[in-house]
Amino acid sequence: MLNDIVKITIAILILMLLVNSCVIVNNQEFGYVKLVITEYNSGPLVQDATVTLYTQDGKITKISDENGTAIFESLKLNRPYKIEIEKENHARTVIDILSLHTSLNLNTTLRKSKFDNSAKSNMEISFKLFDSELKTSEYKPDKNGVYTINRSLSLYIEAQAKSDNVPITFIYAKIGNPPGAEALASPRLYASGNNLKGTVDTASFSGKTYLFLDCYDENYNRYELVVPLYFVSFINFKISPYYVEGKNPSIYAYNINTQIKYYTLSSKFSNAYVIISWKKWEDSSQTLRTDKPTGYAVYRSYDGKKFIKIAVVGNDTDSFIDSSGENIPGKRIWYAVSSIYGILESPKTILGSVVVLPLFGISDVQPSDNATNVSLTPTFSWRFVGLEDYDVTYWYEICLYDMTVNKKYHYPVNSEGAIIFKSEDRDVKIDFKDYNWYGLTDNKLQANKPYEWAPELVAAEWRDEENNSLSLSIVSDYNGVISPMAVEPEKYYLFVTGGGE
Repeated sequence: MLNDIVKITIAILILMLLVNSCVIVNNQEFGYVKLVITEYNSGPLVQDATVTLYTQDGKITKISDENGTAIFESLKLNRPYKIEIEKENHARTVIDILSLHTSLNLNTTLRKSKFDNSAKSNMEISFKLFDSELKTSEYKPDKNGVYTINRSLSLYIEAQAKSDNVPITFIYAKIGNPPGAEALASPRLYASGNNLKGTVDTASFSGKTYLFLDCYDENYNRYELVVPLYFVSFINFKISPYYVEGKNPSIYAYNINTQIKYYTLSSKFSNAYVIISWKKWEDSSQTLRTDKPTGYAVYRSYDGKKFIKIAVVGNDTDSFIDSSGENIPGKRIWYAVSSIYGILESPKTILGSVVVLPLFGISDVQPSDNATNVSLTPTFSWRFVGLEDYDVTYWYEICLYDMTVNKKYHYPVNSEGAIIFKSEDRDVKIDFKDYNWYGLTDNKLQANKPYEWAPELVAAEWRDEENNSLSLSIVSDYNGVISPMAVEPEKYYLFVTGGGE
């Protein structure tokens, strides 16, 4: 009887190892590669790009759709693939997959060329992987090109990029996701130039994943090398898993109209991303009855039912930034997090869902641009447009500039300082006489004089308590009131006062 139990236990262990590590037992097993192409990280989607997949049997060409997406299905596993992404007036992106050993969901970029579009580098990356900075042991690939990492807490990487035309400017490395897919979070290695050396934490990884090595040249051409990794982990079936606890709220969505730089590229577009946050094991109510995880897995869903793993982070992390190009305004997104123990994983905790708010605008602005004979105590007014279908609260503040002679600026103040307005009303009216104005003599403007003004904060928030989320649309925020970076107003309105009240 005891021998039967031992045999059954061994069989179960072998089966679990095969399932959790996705060991390929049949060479005809298939996977897919899905690409979501944006002009830069979390920037606008790139439609009508030519995406060519090169296989051992030939090539397949597709055109990215209105969502910037191209999907290649029914790809044989344990084989190399190469992908080229091109579009007129854009630099080129090349992705080399050394061996596809599990399906890939890739957030990738295709940027506009910095100069002559014909200056396209043929780039390559050579690399070595070691157990530590001491280089006691170097990892080598198996016959399928897979690097097996045995119970390692870290990985030391050396990489060098080469180009036959345009000089290399940057090189990056990251495990689990392409570098830049969530550039505002998640640790990655980075080096200016073409040489990279460093250690990455691997304690939270188990089973199959990939190492991504990326380089960029001066013309924004991109080359990415995708290296298959297999992490062997010790299995402890006696763990008491931590069921991840959320925060209130747990999900923040940002849609920012601003100038943000990613990999030295600077363009003015909408930038949408989502921050997912949870309580680390140490901050939870379960520390006395559960075991500390080795990491956390983050999942995303677009229907609240089918969740796809989008990231694995370390156990010292309590947030993740999802900047996928698929997170378009008006689309509801669900997120879940689980705790990881080697190849084992707790049940997922659904933290909530969020809708990324669209960007919006203002209309009927008074005093209008180039207005004349304006009162010395004017009324500033406008209407918010574009978010009529959402239950939002608007944030706004204004500033008035007197730069022609006095080199001063003014804004409404109270005992606490600058007044930041909040209202659910789409129509705004700020009567000059109702407020004290910073730095203004006699609290009124001078006659027959030009001024400029602007609403320097124009933002909206939607607190969706039912779904444990907060969504922010930020059109301008010059003083960084609620935006993570300063966002200048798109327009200043020039007016000239009259000769009397």
